[in-house]
Amino acid sequence: MAGCSFCSMYREKQYSQRRPDAVLEDIRRAARSQPEARRFFLADGDALSLPTARLRVILGELATAFPKLSRVSCYATPANILNKSVEELVLLKERAEPTLSGYRIRFKSDTEKNHQGGESARHR
Repeated sequence: MAGCSFCSMYREKQYSQRRPDAVLEDIRRAARSQPEARRFFLADGDALSLPTARLRVILGELATAFPKLSRVSCYATPANILNKSVEELVLLKERAEPTLSGYRIRFKSDTEKNHQGGESARHR
């Protein structure tokens, strides 16, 4: 079986954090074209690797740009979830503004032998 499509999709791409102003501009642009959006997914990497304060800025901008927004989710690795304190995870989940309402955890093995397409778990 070939490796999981998620892993191969990013094999050639090195992870980097985008500039905050670029992310906020993307949110504003999306709001101009899809102002009625209710769900948002923070894509192209593991958003939980960002500092919690920066995630809160992104969530706040989403709240402003999409008044009907009800859910925001993202991919997350187990390591980056464990790197957040319980207080940080609660802050991301339970604030009055749109919260990070779910994340998809990607598990992958270090060996091709055990890597049979990856496993995905969803947390809300």
